[in-house]
Amino acid sequence: MKKAPIQFWDYRWKLVSLVILIFAIAYTGKPAAMISGLAFSLLLTFFTGTNPGEAVKNLKTPLYLLLFMSPFIILTPGRELLWQLPVVKIYRESLDLLFTILLKSTSIILIFNALLYKADLTRLMQAMKTVGIPGKLISILISTYRYIFLYRKDLVKLSIAAKLRAHSKRRGFSHLLTSADIMLTLLVRSYEQSERVQAAMVMRGYRGEFYFAEKFKSKFSDKIISLVVLMAATGIILMENLC
Repeated sequence: MKKAPIQFWDYRWKLVSLVILIFAIAYTGKPAAMISGLAFSLLLTFFTGTNPGEAVKNLKTPLYLLLFMSPFIILTPGRELLWQLPVVKIYRESLDLLFTILLKSTSIILIFNALLYKADLTRLMQAMKTVGIPGKLISILISTYRYIFLYRKDLVKLSIAAKLRAHSKRRGFSHLLTSADIMLTLLVRSYEQSERVQAAMVMRGYRGEFYFAEKFKSKFSDKIISLVVLMAATGIILMENLC
């Protein structure tokens, strides 16, 4: 099956266009504009070839967090009272706030999924440097992305070792000391490993920035796709101001 041109989108154009779109969606506050932003985010997710199951999986954690926060948001005081129960009062402003957070957060997460789905990390970081993002920030992002998976493996190994010693996370507070030991061991290991990595990088000529040898080549399709995204961002802002 032939891939769509949007899947070969130049990382520089892709990064700038999607960041502008994110800011446009974050600027919205009216239902029509927010729903339009969500609709375009879903459309973008479809055309970038993002796996729907993976997109839904990435939405689970933010939605669980929002579900946890929703009682506190709903109980936020406002001006227009909708329901008054014996213990609590529910205002229209609180429901509007919950609706706004749900739509905008979902839209922005979908856009991040479209940006990062099957992305070449090196090319993406190179694009970030090309558009003017500080090199030290890029170095931090590269290191974080690289070593977060390594530390996750270490955590799994430590957890397995603890289970083999009859430790269980389901036994309440009696085993919190073991969990604290695991986290402390992981912290010490990560600190020691960071010193070894830093020494190795300095010996190889690292001076605070990564240097990239490849060069970008823009195509006409990159500009067309970026223009469509920027037009969508402009339309969302106009809908926010005119509707």
